[in-house]
Amino acid sequence: MNAQCDESEDSGKFIMVDTRDEALLAQHSIFFDDNVERDRAHIVDVRDEDCRPIMFSESESLFLVRAEPSMIIRNKRWFIEQLQQKEKVRGYFIGGDDDSPQRPAGAESDSEI
Repeated sequence: MNAQCDESEDSGKFIMVDTRDEALLAQHSIFFDDNVERDRAHIVDVRDEDCRPIMFSESESLFLVRAEPSMIIRNKRWFIEQLQQKEKVRGYFIGGDDDSPQRPAGAESDSEI
């Protein structure tokens, strides 16, 4: 929490994501915001399907993108490139590659449902 400005990850801009495999196959929620920082969501509150908070270390790779205004202005394909990158990560989660990023806490695989 940034006490100086009364800003907090758990009371900011809200995004609810469904971390179950069948949901990730059907849709992929991605939040673009210029307030996302390198080491924390800042004012973005990411929650799972049961409204439990998802830690930044788990949500950043799959659901959050720091919007960089100068990059967006200079590169007409910036959003497409960011979407492609997140879709590749989503493929790791669904496909279960050994090199895949860590699955968000509370996420279930098809075999656990």
